[in-house]
Amino acid sequence: MPCGPDGKKKKKRIMRKLSISEISMVDRAAQQPATMRIMKRDENQDMKKEITESAVEDGTERVDKKEIDMPDTKTAAEIQKAADEKLAKVQAQLDTANKVNALGIVAKAHYDTLNDDGKSDFIAKSADEQTEIVKAAKQAAEDKDPVIYKAADGSEFRKSDDPRLVAMAKQGDVDRKENIALRKTNAEIVLRKRAQDELSNLPGSVESHMALLKSVDSITDETQRNEALAALKSQNTSVGKSFETVGETTVLKSAAGSPGAELEELSKAYADKHNVDTAKAMDEVLKTVKGAELYAKSVN
Repeated sequence: MPCGPDGKKKKKRIMRKLSISEISMVDRAAQQPATMRIMKRDENQDMKKEITESAVEDGTERVDKKEIDMPDTKTAAEIQKAADEKLAKVQAQLDTANKVNALGIVAKAHYDTLNDDGKSDFIAKSADEQTEIVKAAKQAAEDKDPVIYKAADGSEFRKSDDPRLVAMAKQGDVDRKENIALRKTNAEIVLRKRAQDELSNLPGSVESHMALLKSVDSITDETQRNEALAALKSQNTSVGKSFETVGETTVLKSAAGSPGAELEELSKAYADKHNVDTAKAMDEVLKTVKGAELYAKSVN
């Protein structure tokens, strides 16, 4: 016969005649040594459920394992309040996300550098206030780490940059300037040679002939460029045929009363008046409207 905690034998109670009118589920059994196992399940993760076993011995109630942790019963108002609070929290998060997405690139970059409190304060500001905050932050950063050199390509070097990189950038700018100057000199040498070879018979200085060639070379359309150059060369050839060599002096073969003869007279008069040589005088006369007209008629 089983014994109780005091070592005494337990009394048997045998019920031979029963009339069951009701069956109840309880968490503490009243019949010795009956046990009751309770298991509940709820999809709400905030409510804990446990499996526990209890017994009653010697007429004294005692829970063998631990007290059942039953969830608090909430009223409909409390449930609604909790739901409203969660909804408000989600809505606030959504509003913040929308405001962050609406930030410009510069403002977003500044926003990402802030801590949680700073982000909340910044996102609550108006667009104008945010712009001023970003400007102030940028100015503070520049004052702390100023630009000490700006390269020719626009790259900026600040005080915190490696001095070796700054030195390399400076040397690169010097080399670039020297290369540009060298290319320009070489281009002028080539252009001068072309002017002397291709437009030697045209009136004017070599420099003016170089300017003509440079203008022609700047024409983007290849067909038009080639046609303009061909016209210049043709005109140079025509003018060359208008000259003959007499001793050591080159003169225009112009009939009396012709445009060429009139142009020569204007050139001679200019040379006498300004005390310059005939080549210089002819160059200056050709710059006038009258001289240009006479020249055009003389070569046609």
